[in-house]
Amino acid sequence: MLTCLEGYSKPLLSCPENCDTIVVLAGSILPKVPGEPLEQLGDSSLRRCLEAARLYKQNSRLTIIVSGGRESGSSHAVTLAQLMATFLAECGVKVVDIVQETESTNTLENSTETARLLEASGTDHIVLVTDAAHMRRAARCFERRGIRVTLASCNYQGAWPPESWRWIVPSPSGLLKTQYACHELLGAIWYWFIDSPQSMPDHAIATQ
Repeated sequence: MLTCLEGYSKPLLSCPENCDTIVVLAGSILPKVPGEPLEQLGDSSLRRCLEAARLYKQNSRLTIIVSGGRESGSSHAVTLAQLMATFLAECGVKVVDIVQETESTNTLENSTETARLLEASGTDHIVLVTDAAHMRRAARCFERRGIRVTLASCNYQGAWPPESWRWIVPSPSGLLKTQYACHELLGAIWYWFIDSPQSMPDHAIATQ
């Protein structure tokens, strides 16, 4: 099931010449460890940032928008966007080339809040970085807001054909992947109903 979701897009080798903005969606965050000053990015957030940094290093004229606020009901001291911006800077991305979107708490809000930033800068074409399994749902949200999207998927977790017969044996990792796939499928169905044209800004509807 996860492999089917990931088949929607392929890894992006390089950014297209006519696009100068990368949007990276926040993923997971880890609780603060005693002795550490701040929370830490989870695996999905780190992998997305690494992919954005790889693309940026091919062409440093790019701007990177990191999108992610605090998780709903959380007591985190910082936003995911702040943590991602710090990590990207450590990866060699110029601080001046990083824009933080710190209000969103889910994929739909990622697209809505980021679209406001893009509209203010006159940008309507982005390279979108997120997990391969998450890409279909995320790209649709941005496209519904009149934004042209070049897909840059990362963090592929499925494999087909299976590498060995062990794929049929239940395992903790297999259960987590199934849970993730179900989350994405249910999320896509839910967004199909709530993300109606009536909820979109006028400029997005005009481009449909």
